[in-house]
Amino acid sequence: MSEDLPYEVRRAQEINHLFGPKDSEDSYDIIFDLHNTTSNMGCTLILEDSRNDFLIQMFHYIKQRQQDIRSLHNKKDVLNSFQMSLAPLPCYVYLTEHPSLKYATTRSIAKYAVGIEVGPQPQGVLRADILDQMRKMIKHALDFIHNFNEGK
Repeated sequence: MSEDLPYEVRRAQEINHLFGPKDSEDSYDIIFDLHNTTSNMGCTLILEDSRNDFLIQMFHYIKQRQQDIRSLHNKKDVLNSFQMSLAPLPCYVYLTEHPSLKYATTRSIAKYAVGIEVGPQPQGVLRADILDQMRKMIKHALDFIHNFNEGK
C-alpha cells in the first residue's frame, strides 16, 4: 500500500483487506453499519438489494419485534410507567437499490450488508434514547441470526 495515497483510500483498502475482499467467499457474512443522524428518520434499516431473501426476512423480524413491543406498551394495565417510557419508535426500511450503481460502503464488503440509521440526534450530542434504539435493533438482528442458524 502506497503512503502517497490519501488517508481515506488507504483506510478503505485496509478495511477491504480485513473484512473482505469484497465479493469473495472469504468476506464476512454480515456487517452492521451503524449511524446516527440529525435527520428525523427514527429507526431505519437500509437495504441495498430487494432480492436478498435473508435480509428481507431479518428486516421483517426486526420490524415485527418492534411492533410487538409497541402493542404491549398500549396495554397500560400490563406495564408500568418506566417501561412505557422505553417504547420503541417505528422501524422503517429504506431501499437504496439501483441497477447500475455499486455501493462503496463499509457494509457492502460483506455478503449481507445491513445499514442502520437512527435519529434525530444533534451533532456533538449522545442521546441515550437513540443509543438504546440502536441497541434494540441490533439485539433483534442478532436474535434473528441465532434463530436462523438454529434452523428456527
